[in-house]
Amino acid sequence: MPVPTQTTPTLPASKQDATRRMSRTRRLARTVAAALAGVLALSVAGTGIQAFAEHRERSNHPAPGTLVELPDGRDLHVQVQGGEQEGPTIVLESGAGASSVAWAWVQPALARHATVVSYDRAGTGWSDGDPHGTDVDAVITDLRYALGQLDLPGPYVLVGHSLGGHYVRAFAAQHTDEVAGMVLVDPSHEEATAVTGMDPAAMAPMFAVYRAATRLGLTRLYDPFEGDVPLLPEPQRQQALGQQHSTTGAAALAAEMAAVDTVGATLPSGQALGDLPLHVVIAGGGATDADDRAVMDSFVELRQGLTALSSQGTSTVLDSATHVSIVTDQAHAQTVTDAVLDVLDQARSTTP
Repeated sequence: MPVPTQTTPTLPASKQDATRRMSRTRRLARTVAAALAGVLALSVAGTGIQAFAEHRERSNHPAPGTLVELPDGRDLHVQVQGGEQEGPTIVLESGAGASSVAWAWVQPALARHATVVSYDRAGTGWSDGDPHGTDVDAVITDLRYALGQLDLPGPYVLVGHSLGGHYVRAFAAQHTDEVAGMVLVDPSHEEATAVTGMDPAAMAPMFAVYRAATRLGLTRLYDPFEGDVPLLPEPQRQQALGQQHSTTGAAALAAEMAAVDTVGATLPSGQALGDLPLHVVIAGGGATDADDRAVMDSFVELRQGLTALSSQGTSTVLDSATHVSIVTDQAHAQTVTDAVLDVLDQARSTTP
């Protein structure tokens, strides 16, 4: 007697397709979930490594200067060198996101001739961040308060690098009687966007990504803004690298770069400095092709035009210097130092 055979029911083609689609969907969901879990795990690990590294750097590199407590409870880090010489006091204002260590070549050289102050704006170096963000008036108020607490009255020779050029010009506009001279070191220019077509605000998303990458510790693997920092002497080189990799430092850099145009817009239209001693030191190097050279030439011309702010304005162009190396390279920094000493001499000859 024949044995009956069993047959497996066959699903209709439409149901087979639905089953396959559901299987693929489940596999995709599991893959996405695994990827997200991996990203989350790496983020947690990166954040932890970043926190540990920042703690180690703070321990290895304590604040070399004085922490001045501001009226709102924040600390502002100030370094004072020199002090045995006659006035006026020299005040160094760093570029966007940079701290007092950027002046490691310049400040000691100047301190042989005058009292020299460098400091860290809110969120940079060893200074606490300002929850109210980047504001020109707040920067000037913080600085003047700290100078007063340290018994360093004006008048001052103000030296501003990059965005620091905007800040010292704003200082001079608000407190003319406290300024005896000025040196602008490859300064930002309020007309740069219109003349060169380079909009700092357009770079804001890049700096926002940089800030997020720093929080995850990724910039310790690759830092696109490390630039010429290795040219600084020790221990400032290590301090500068650590500060660039810090979450507060990256946040300060992103905030200041996003506010470049805003800061420039606060400068008085047609600002005039009378016969104030003024020297503009300009970086003319770093171009890699004809297009870069054209942009660089535009920047040089703009910055040379700043000499017209004063009847005593003069300029120096360093063809081998870049925007950063002009203060971090020892030879370039010496040119900056010489320009400051020249303005200092002029200020002393005219200050009662």
